[in-house]
Amino acid sequence: RDNKELGVYYVRVYTDDSVTFELHDELNTDDFFTATTSRITDMPAYELADGTIITKAIKFDGSGQISFATDVPGLMLELHIRTRKDTDTGARVSIDGEIFDVSNTEVTIITVTLAEAKEYVIKRDNKELGVYYVKVTSKGEILDKVFHNVTFMDGDTQLNVVEVEEGKLITGQTNPTKDGYHFVGWLLGDVIFDLTKDEVTEELVLVAKWEEIVYHSVKFMDGELEIDDLQVEDGKLVSAITEPTKEGFIFVHWALDEQEFDFETVVTKDLVLVAVWEDIDNITFRTVTFMDGETTLEELDVEDGKLITNAPNPTKEGFVLTGWELNGEAFTLDTPVTADLVLVAVWEESSNVPVGTPISTVAEFMEFLNQTSGDYYLANDIDFTGFDPLTNDEKKTFTGTLDGNFKTISNLTRTTERGGLFRSIKGATFKNITFDNVTMVGTNRAGMIAGEAPKDDNVSTFENIVIINSTINGAANNGVGAIVGMGQSNLVINNIKVINTNLSNTAQAAGAIIGQIDGAYNISISDIFIQSVDIEAKSRVGSIYGESKNGAVITISNVVAVNTNIKATESNVAVVAGYHNVDGIGSVSNVFYNGTIEGTSKVAHVVAEKVLESYESVYIANTTITGTLNGTTLTEDSILESIPSEAWWSENLPSITINNLWEFDSTLNVYKLK
Repeated sequence: RDNKELGVYYVRVYTDDSVTFELHDELNTDDFFTATTSRITDMPAYELADGTIITKAIKFDGSGQISFATDVPGLMLELHIRTRKDTDTGARVSIDGEIFDVSNTEVTIITVTLAEAKEYVIKRDNKELGVYYVKVTSKGEILDKVFHNVTFMDGDTQLNVVEVEEGKLITGQTNPTKDGYHFVGWLLGDVIFDLTKDEVTEELVLVAKWEEIVYHSVKFMDGELEIDDLQVEDGKLVSAITEPTKEGFIFVHWALDEQEFDFETVVTKDLVLVAVWEDIDNITFRTVTFMDGETTLEELDVEDGKLITNAPNPTKEGFVLTGWELNGEAFTLDTPVTADLVLVAVWEESSNVPVGTPISTVAEFMEFLNQTSGDYYLANDIDFTGFDPLTNDEKKTFTGTLDGNFKTISNLTRTTERGGLFRSIKGATFKNITFDNVTMVGTNRAGMIAGEAPKDDNVSTFENIVIINSTINGAANNGVGAIVGMGQSNLVINNIKVINTNLSNTAQAAGAIIGQIDGAYNISISDIFIQSVDIEAKSRVGSIYGESKNGAVITISNVVAVNTNIKATESNVAVVAGYHNVDGIGSVSNVFYNGTIEGTSKVAHVVAEKVLESYESVYIANTTITGTLNGTTLTEDSILESIPSEAWWSENLPSITINNLWEFDSTLNVYKLK
C-alpha cells in the first residue's frame, strides 16, 4: 500500500480443492502478509457471505503496501475494501499496478486474475482505506468466470494469443506494422472487430487487415532543373521544400499548371511543381530604417506592398520595447510598406525592478534555500561549477518571492526527499529565471522549483521560467514535473520553456509542467513551449501534467511541444494528461504536439482516462503512437502527417501567432516562445 491507514480484514488462499490460508483480524498473519495485529484499525461493520461480522481491518505495512507471493499461476484474487469513514474524494487501490476506484460509502469487491506465479503488491492512495477480506482461489471458483482465447494472426503467422474474460474488451494488444502497408484493423471473418467496443463472447481468431500504401511523385522543378522529388502518400499533404534562391531573382511561389499551388491540397496523383520567379530589376524595394533615438539599429529592404517580417527586437536595460513610431504616430508591422520609412523604437520603463534581498554568490543562494519567507532576487548568474551536490534537506516551506532578474542558475545538482529548490511552497512567486544544466533528484516527488505545493488557498505563481539541458527524477506516485512535482493549491503558470530536458518517475504521474494535481483548486497553465523533452513513468504520463484528481479545475491554453517523447511503461499516457480523475472538469485549447506517445494500454491523443469539460484546437503532427488508442482521441483533420507551414499556424492557432510572446522558428517550422 501507499497510505499508512490502509488495512486488510481478511485474506485466504486456496488451492484447487482446499484452503491453504485465510486472513482476517482473528488470525495469525506471520505466514503470509507483512501486516501484524498491531496494525488492526476500526472499520464500519461488514458481514461476509458466511455471516461473519468484521469490524476491524488490517492496515498496510510501513512502506504503504501489502505483498504476497503465489506458487501457482492462474489464481484469482478477491478483495473487499472501503474507506474507513466517508470522505469527499473516495479512493483508489492498485493491485500489481492495475488501478481500481473504491466506493466512498459501500464495500467495493475487486477481482483480478493472478496470471503468473510471483510476488504481488496491493497499494492504496487514501489513508482511510481499509481491506475487510481477501481470498485467493483457483480460477473460476469465485464468480465462475469464463475466459476465451483470442488469437491474433497475420496471414498464416500467429502474432499473439490472449485470454479474455467473457463479456470484456481486449486490452493491451498493439497494432502490427508492415513496410509499405497501413494497418486497417482486425478482421473477424469479413468484418472489422473493434477492440475498443466489441466484447469477447467466444473463442476468436482475428486476422490483420492491410492496405497497400500508394505513393505519388511530387517533383519540384526550376525550368529543366529538378530540385527535389518527394514520395507522398496518396491523400496526404506535401510539405513545401526550402525556398530556392537564384541570383538576380526573388522566389514567388510554386506553380501547378501555371497556377499557384496550395499546399493544403491533398495529393492524389503525380505532380510537377514549377518555381515562379520575379526579376529583381522589376521589383521596387523600400528601405525601412529602425532607430533608437539617434542610433540606427538596422536597415531592411522590403518589397513594395509587402509586410515587414523580420523587424529587429532590441533590448534596453530597465525598459521594455512596446512598438514603433512613424513620424510620431504608432506604426504596426502588419501595415504594407509603400514608401521608405524611418521607424523609431518606443520604450516603456520596465515594471520589473527587482526588490528585496540580492543574491550574488553561491553561498548567498545556499543561505536563501534555508529561508521560509521574504523577497529575493538574483543580482548575478549563479554557477555551481566546482561545488559539491547539495544534499541538505531543510524541509522548508517557502512563502516568499524569488525574482531571477533574467539571470541563470547553472550546473547545480540537488538531491532531497522531495526534490526541488524547496521541499514545498505556499503562495510563493518565482519569475524571470533560467535553469541550465540543473539536476533535481527526489527520493519521493520532485520538481525544479518545488517537490510540492501542498494544500493552501493562496496562489503560487510561476512566470517566465526557462529550464534547459536539465534532469528531474523522482520516485513516488505523487508526481514529477518540471515546475512542481505535486500541486495541491491554486497555481498560475505562464510563459514557461522546457528544452532538452529529461523527466522520469520510477512510480506513476509525470508531466512537463506538473506531475500530479490533487484537490479542487484552480490551475491555470498558459503559453508553454516544450522542445526535445523526454518524460517517462510507470503510468499516468502527459506532456503537460501526468494526473489530476479530486476535482482540480484546470485551464490550459497555448502549448507547443516539438520533438517530445512521452512514455508510460505500463498504462495511461496522452498528450495533455495520462489520467484526469473527474469527468467534465477542465478545459484545453490551442495545443500542438509533435513526437512520440508510447504505452501498453490506455493510450490517447488528449487524455487517456475520463474526459475534460472541453477541448478545442488540439493537434498532433508527425507523431508515432505505440499502444492501443482509447480515451479522448482526435478527429482525422486534427492529426497531421507532417509539421505544417507557417500559414497553417495563422489559420488554425491564431491565439499563438498574434501573441507577442511567440515567434515563428523557420528551422523547427513551429512557433516558439521568444
